[in-house]
Amino acid sequence: MYWSARPFVRIFFFFAAGIFLFFKIDFFRDTSLFIFPVTIFILLFIAYLLLPKRLPFNWHWIKGVVLAIALMVTGVFVARLHYPLQEMSAQQVKGSFLGIVSNQPSETEKSLKVKVEVVKKLDSLSGKLPGYVLLYFEKDSVNKLHYGDVVLFSATLKTPDGPSNPEEFNYNWFLKARGVSLVGFVPRGSFRIVGNKPPNRLLAFAISLRQKILKALKNNGLSGDEYAVAAAIVLGYDDMMDDAIRQNYQRAGAMHVLCVSGLHVGVIYLVMMTLLQFLNKSKKGKIVKAILLLLSVWMYALLTGLAPSVMRATVMISFIIIGNEVERDKDAYNTLAMSAVFLLLYNPGFLFNVGFQLSYAAVLGIVTFYRPLVRLLYVKNLILRKAWEATAVSLAAQLGAFPVAAHYFHFFPTWFLLSNLIVMVFSTVIISTGMLFAAVSWIPVVSGGVAFVLSGLIYLMNYLIELVGHLPWSGVEDLWFPWFEVAFVYLAVLFAFVFLQKKEPKFIIPFLSTALLLVLFQVGHRYNVLTQHKIIVYNVGKKHSAIDFVNGNNHVLYCDSVLLKEPKGLEYATDNLRIKLGLKKNTKPLPANFSNGKLNLWVSHNIFVFNGMSVALIDDDSFVSGSKPLKVDWVIFSGSRKVDVDKLMQTISFKRVIIEPMGYHKGTEKLISRLSAKGVRVYNVEESGAFVYNF
Repeated sequence: MYWSARPFVRIFFFFAAGIFLFFKIDFFRDTSLFIFPVTIFILLFIAYLLLPKRLPFNWHWIKGVVLAIALMVTGVFVARLHYPLQEMSAQQVKGSFLGIVSNQPSETEKSLKVKVEVVKKLDSLSGKLPGYVLLYFEKDSVNKLHYGDVVLFSATLKTPDGPSNPEEFNYNWFLKARGVSLVGFVPRGSFRIVGNKPPNRLLAFAISLRQKILKALKNNGLSGDEYAVAAAIVLGYDDMMDDAIRQNYQRAGAMHVLCVSGLHVGVIYLVMMTLLQFLNKSKKGKIVKAILLLLSVWMYALLTGLAPSVMRATVMISFIIIGNEVERDKDAYNTLAMSAVFLLLYNPGFLFNVGFQLSYAAVLGIVTFYRPLVRLLYVKNLILRKAWEATAVSLAAQLGAFPVAAHYFHFFPTWFLLSNLIVMVFSTVIISTGMLFAAVSWIPVVSGGVAFVLSGLIYLMNYLIELVGHLPWSGVEDLWFPWFEVAFVYLAVLFAFVFLQKKEPKFIIPFLSTALLLVLFQVGHRYNVLTQHKIIVYNVGKKHSAIDFVNGNNHVLYCDSVLLKEPKGLEYATDNLRIKLGLKKNTKPLPANFSNGKLNLWVSHNIFVFNGMSVALIDDDSFVSGSKPLKVDWVIFSGSRKVDVDKLMQTISFKRVIIEPMGYHKGTEKLISRLSAKGVRVYNVEESGAFVYNF
């Protein structure tokens, strides 16, 4: 890579490093805001005025180091400006507030999920305003919230919960990267809309326009899956998508078509570029063409409600248009880095957004690998050549994005080439038809005809994607891909690519070394999986129980009947750890009497013996007395509110107690106090998270 021709690549790396440090290290959030611009000024003064005069030429690299530090401090400063209230330390704020709805509400089964900017407290509580909060409003047939509504509400706002189980999704961090400091539930009757004052008039217009087109789609006969997919593909509104459709597209490797992103903006760009080819005859014509292309992609972004994913893609395409059409910058890497820096200036939290990472990884893959791949095979036939070009684009995008996608989603679709060919053909026609519908939606008969064609196209695409998703060996599931392996995969791909391009033997050793390290990582992980012996008591919510008995790559998960009927909560708590430990999903009901020599587990009426460790699970208030106390190693309390400790110790002899969330905080505290007074070791799952015991 020629660094001198790509200054924004360097700027991006150091600027992004500063944003990363801001979110990861509390020191930068607690430091006075004034310190950062002063530090930046001093560093720039040293780099440009002091060092060139004092250092010999061979030591001028120090200037680069100082500038890199200045860029990192700038990243911290920009993030601090964007999230000025991240330093707030309050764990809970209760009272009445006045806030402004800052996004389009997202509808769930029982509530409306809304991001609200709190602008005023209406009681005597002291302290800072909580800034942006995420509120769940109980659905009300009278009050329907919209972007920009000024809301008067009463609620208890709490710090979002962090992960309470190993490898669980960090919801606290997810919201933190989006500037949300607190969350709360607002019951029906505890809020009132008192006005409308949109923070962004353009965004308000965009959301209103999208709602009108959604209504027009429904009025013209689209319903069910066709309506949900049309809303997602054409307008970026995916709230109505059901799990079955999502799963079909995910298994086929075509999930990206349901999230308005670079593909959709790219279609608009390619269609308009084809229509405007006649402007290529003169320099002025090219400038006019670039302006019209920019207007087209930004009009589409407006049509989709300026969703963050669309903003990312539109900004990226805009920089490419400016670079390619105006011929100011021919380097795609520098253009991509420039667009990324612009987006991070707009919102530093994008750095941790999965869509942001996947978008840039895929485009980087296309920029790097597309031309070498397409040159591997020359096809004379026009149709076959276009098919091969589409295949090369898909392969290049997968090479760029699959390590990041595997890290987040633990899945690799093996039929992605077939599904992407289907998507490329259909999405182009569907998006173009959708734009035509938006233009003619006010004309009754014409809009009905266009809507009929659109519905048919989506039905056919859904059918074909479902077929691909059900093909044999449709995907590799349960991939465990930590970040360090993602980095090594990218290194291995890069070394292999450079070797194939330049045919220089010096790149073979780095490639083989990286590949060998990857193999060693996988062998080490497999060894750990086969030799592990664990008992895991999960934190799955109040009055619920989930206990995993792990022996090698086999396990049995004991859980209560309510959790078995509501698998989403159970999967949220256990799936990532299960994948890391190399375990297959196993949530079948465990019978009252169970014996498995392979697992080395024996169960009899809430008494578990696993690898010589005995555990008694107590889920009610009654204990059966015998002539002698039953000797066990542990007692696990599940669901009990009041426990007679003296009677328990007469009935059961134990060394340790694990208390699952019981839904009765004071009762739990009293129980822990009484057990501790008896010299018993106590572990509170609700307070300390899941209990993991390694044999």
